[in-house]
Amino acid sequence: MAVKAVFCSDPKYKELFWDWGDLNLTEGELIAKKIFEIIHTIPTLQIKGQTEGRFSVPVSSSDPSHPDCYFTRLKISDGISSDSRIYYLNVMNQKGHVRQGIELRVSTYTHLS
Repeated sequence: MAVKAVFCSDPKYKELFWDWGDLNLTEGELIAKKIFEIIHTIPTLQIKGQTEGRFSVPVSSSDPSHPDCYFTRLKISDGISSDSRIYYLNVMNQKGHVRQGIELRVSTYTHLS
């Protein structure tokens, strides 16, 4: 699953990160999440340059049809209901900083027999 966004930046952005709660994840980094901890608390370990973890922010790609615009996403592996929240995209360039919230709702299904 992923939270996706498109943004434009002229001049090109210098920094991009996603934040939620007390956590932030910079473009190109990963966060591994301890599983089955106390509900509504998210202990985390920040891991840079590795290939595992439930949360990751791949390097943004440019939009070929719109100069100065980019695609970004916050990837979440094995989404669980406690991942439901507002995730904030932060983009900065030399002219300023923009922060936009995107709400994610994760539903769990129960099979009735």
